[in-house]
Amino acid sequence: MKAAARANRQDIIDFGIGIPDHPSSPHVMEKLIEAVQNSRTRRYFNSRGIPGLRRAVADYYDRRFGVEIDPERETIVTLRSKEGFAKLAMGIDFLAELKRAERYSVASPLAVVLNFPANPTGHADDFAFYNRVVGFCQRDVLIDSFAAAGWTISPPSASMFAGAPIPQQFSNIGSLDFLKVLLSKTGVAVSPGVGFGQYGEGYVRIALVETRYRICKVARGMKRILSGGRDGLANQNFQIIATSEG
Repeated sequence: MKAAARANRQDIIDFGIGIPDHPSSPHVMEKLIEAVQNSRTRRYFNSRGIPGLRRAVADYYDRRFGVEIDPERETIVTLRSKEGFAKLAMGIDFLAELKRAERYSVASPLAVVLNFPANPTGHADDFAFYNRVVGFCQRDVLIDSFAAAGWTISPPSASMFAGAPIPQQFSNIGSLDFLKVLLSKTGVAVSPGVGFGQYGEGYVRIALVETRYRICKVARGMKRILSGGRDGLANQNFQIIATSEG
């Protein structure tokens, strides 16, 4: 259905598996090809990154942001952002800094990444730790916003997805037809419950993703749809998509 919607030139915001939405820069691809063809790149490198690259990073920060950093003490090259986040997390007192980060970060953090057991210590926290973290996070923004719009959804106890009963105004058409109506009329898509088995009928699955601002924007549009019933779908022009991958 996504492919068909895009073929009909609908503007779809895809909250699916995270496929990049723009091509890699040509000069980056050319440099990668050059590096692969160099026999020296088949070895392990200095864990901090080659000196020339670290100096280039420092120069870039000075040139772009006017920030001076020491390429020897304050610069490190990582294997993608995941390794960078992992190394950063090892140097942070997590719980002590969590509230500070949420309060002073611009924009506010969108997610908290937890990964245990820790490496190299092997430490693993207990359920009390997770309860404190979950209690702090903004998990229920979508739940609360949709409730204010007139669509009551029970918050999940342990998932990034919420199972939502079809709104009463549309309960007689089934989850798949409800999805089709939303997608064809507004570009709004959720996962139909029937796609997960016969007992999922009457429900849709919604991914708890996106920023607070965009969720609230969607909720305002959802309120207009719910107040207008099926006839209120035709004039809406906001888009959200949560797919069933994973």
